[in-house]
Amino acid sequence: MPKVVIQAGHINIQNNIDPALHGSTGAPGEQNFTLDIANQVSAELRKRGFEVKQTDANANSDPAVTNFDWAMYLAIHYEADVHNTNGYFVCAPDPSVDMVNAESVRIRDAINSEYIKLGIPKHNEWENANTKFYYMWRSLSANTPCVLIECGVGWRVPKDSDLLNSVDGRPRVVEHVVRGVCRAFNIPYEIPTPVPTPPPTPPPPSYPDLRPLVDQIKAIVWGKGWPWSKISKLKQILPQ
Repeated sequence: MPKVVIQAGHINIQNNIDPALHGSTGAPGEQNFTLDIANQVSAELRKRGFEVKQTDANANSDPAVTNFDWAMYLAIHYEADVHNTNGYFVCAPDPSVDMVNAESVRIRDAINSEYIKLGIPKHNEWENANTKFYYMWRSLSANTPCVLIECGVGWRVPKDSDLLNSVDGRPRVVEHVVRGVCRAFNIPYEIPTPVPTPPPTPPPPSYPDLRPLVDQIKAIVWGKGWPWSKISKLKQILPQ
């Protein structure tokens, strides 16, 4: 099964080995969102057989992440309210920093095809140097395809805030991210219902072979002798 990394964007960035990143703490409320969504996406992918490594903003210094060829690295974020409208986008790295860019683009498009069904408008024009040249892209192995999703404008009221920050909305976000990843790797989203194992069939009852006893009874009844003698013999061989 695919081995993937899910990153909760901005979490613990203040401790990053690169001091230039310490101030990149995200939009208001974004860290709460990215951690919650990453936790849920990781759990749902595991239910579907993915091997998931979940990480935070310090993955660039984690050899368990950087020294392995993953099937996908997905960074989860949301947009600040700077566009005067709502929307989302999914971004693959710039080809100059992505040796497997065709695979990154393929995964990006698969996630896009499912996430857009949430009804949030897609804004590819919002891609910028921060996403195309995201700091993690230069830290991962050359064979790891990379994707970053800006799930919406976190505090654009009522859209997209109602979706991204509500108890009812976040499961929908998780579902469509997971559906997109499943589509990318041709793995069914629907989890088959386990077929219950039928109880074992009890063996048929066994009965003793009474034929020898019947033969004895016949021999006594039809044989010679007084009736009282036959009765005595029958009492001796019949079960009490």
